Order: sequence, then structure tokens, then C-alpha cells
Amino acid sequence: MNCEEIELLIPDYINGELSIEINQLVEKHLTLCSSCKKNLEETKEIIENIRKISREIPEDLSNKIFLKESLLKELRIYRNTSPFLSALHRRKEEMKERIIDGFEKKKRYV
Repeated sequence: MNCEEIELLIPDYINGELSIEINQLVEKHLTLCSSCKKNLEETKEIIENIRKISREIPEDLSNKIFLKESLLKELRIYRNTSPFLSALHRRKEEMKERIIDGFEKKKRYV
């Protein structure tokens, strides 16, 4: 795997959403590539900061409802006002699927 492929897989790697085989390939690459390892650590830090912020939000029901509605509104605005970012996200997801599918096909023929 190359650095571009690893970069696309890092969020799924952190969340434990990769197959065992792909997870092992990512780990192998991370042991050899300091740049990707740094990217992994930075991504983990961002995720942890988001989790910390979410833990600080008061737990009463009205705040949860308000937060959910606000996030959904922002998501709709994001999708409607930024076709470039939406297309970029779709392209990233397609590339990630091709990486995983390509690996699965290679595995079947070996």
C-alpha cells in the first residue's frame, strides 16, 4: 500500500472498521513510514478533541435535541452550498472502496 491509500484508510483504521488483512497491511505501512504514522497520530488527536468537546455538552434532553437539530442543519447546508466538498468526499469514498475491493480480489487469486 502507498501513502495515499493509507491516508484514505486511517479514519477506518482508528475506528476498527477494516478487515483483519487490510488492518495488518496498514499497520505494516505505519511501522515503515514516519509521515503516515504522524498523520495517524494527528488524526487520533483530532478525534479525541472532538470526543472531549462532546463530553462537555450538558446531558439534558433539550440540549441534545438542539445539538442534533443544529448538526443536521449544518450537514444540509454543507451539502447544498459546497458541491466541491461533497464531490471530493464522494471521490474519497469511491477510492477507498476500490482499494479494499482490489485487495479482496488479489486475496482470492492468491
